[in-house]
Amino acid sequence: AMLQLFDAMGSLTIAIDHYLKGKPDCLTVGVMARTRTAIQKRLLLLPSDEELSFMPLFSPCLYEACRLTGLIFGIAVVFPIPKTYDMLRTLSQRLKASIVKSEISRSRSGEVQYALLWMLILGGIAALDKAERPWFVSQLVRLVRILEIDWDGVEEVLEGFLWLESACGSGGRLLWSEVMEYIDSTV
Repeated sequence: AMLQLFDAMGSLTIAIDHYLKGKPDCLTVGVMARTRTAIQKRLLLLPSDEELSFMPLFSPCLYEACRLTGLIFGIAVVFPIPKTYDMLRTLSQRLKASIVKSEISRSRSGEVQYALLWMLILGGIAALDKAERPWFVSQLVRLVRILEIDWDGVEEVLEGFLWLESACGSGGRLLWSEVMEYIDSTV
């Protein structure tokens, strides 16, 4: 259900991007508004890993980390709302805990590492001016060294997940500059 929802979120993100760029034949504002409301409702109704404890999951913590990252994206892009500081703080704290608990960062699978990159970037953006920000930066430093990737490569990976340049790009580049500053200071 989460993957189907993320697919719908991705389609809506593309529609939003086309609308913002003034491309012809894009969805009307009314259709996008109804779609985003339905998507946000489905996102908020996704059960947490604790609520799914009665069902065997391959990786309940990976599920939870993806769900929390999807919620961050939902608040930032799908259904942006004002005064999100406390909500984003809570989500970034929970995302950090889920990533730590799941030990996702120990995976050597390329797909999992790319998913982790997406989670850390969106979590790090959400953690701006919050106590969790340095943790996200340090995790990104470690992952960037493993993946040997630059910002262009990061953006290419992020575009395979939920990402909207006009909404997330400046926050992502600011986070990336902190990661690069840290790397440069330790060389």
